[in-house]
Amino acid sequence: MLGIDRADLPGLAQSVAGAAGTGLGVDDTGALGLALTIAVDVPTWLLAVWLFVYGLGVGMATAQLTSLLLTDVPVDESGQASGLQSTVRQLGSALGVAVLGGLLIGSLGRLTRSNLEALPAPADVVERVTSVVSDSAGTAIAGLQADPAMAGIAGAATDAMVTASRLTTGAAAIALLVGLAATFRLPRAAGRPDGEEGSEGAAAPSTGEAVPGD
Repeated sequence: MLGIDRADLPGLAQSVAGAAGTGLGVDDTGALGLALTIAVDVPTWLLAVWLFVYGLGVGMATAQLTSLLLTDVPVDESGQASGLQSTVRQLGSALGVAVLGGLLIGSLGRLTRSNLEALPAPADVVERVTSVVSDSAGTAIAGLQADPAMAGIAGAATDAMVTASRLTTGAAAIALLVGLAATFRLPRAAGRPDGEEGSEGAAAPSTGEAVPGD
């Protein structure tokens, strides 16, 4: 129905698996580049480049992994398989956002407190600023930076935000690296078990005729 010969499926599976691995590799490169270059004075264009690389990898990997999943699924079950794949992907995305978001907020609060205590800052200021910065996921730092009297505190919170962002992006890069390693376990061919083709080939020439000398 799709115009694909079944004999071509092994090559198709191998091609799709390779493309998925390439996509995850590009994806991981973008995330790792972000983790290594995020800084207070990093150029905006450099962040844009890494984000473009990351997005390119996501697009390459997502489409190919879906195709790979459906390669060995019977046609009459392809709808169920596609729905299951979509559900699992969405669940994984939600869990990933929750885990990485929790890591970012937790690291931001801990690092902000540590940096403020190193200034040193009064205990009540440490508690108040740490709470505001952590609860706002760092968006409150802009308000601190706008007040010249809070320059030291704003700098401590900014450094904490940069470090927390690098840690979180690095964790995402490690998770993507695990996914990339998992692609090497994907089927590179969907052919027959070893030896089956050879046995059929050996049986094919038999015509039932008597062998000379019997």
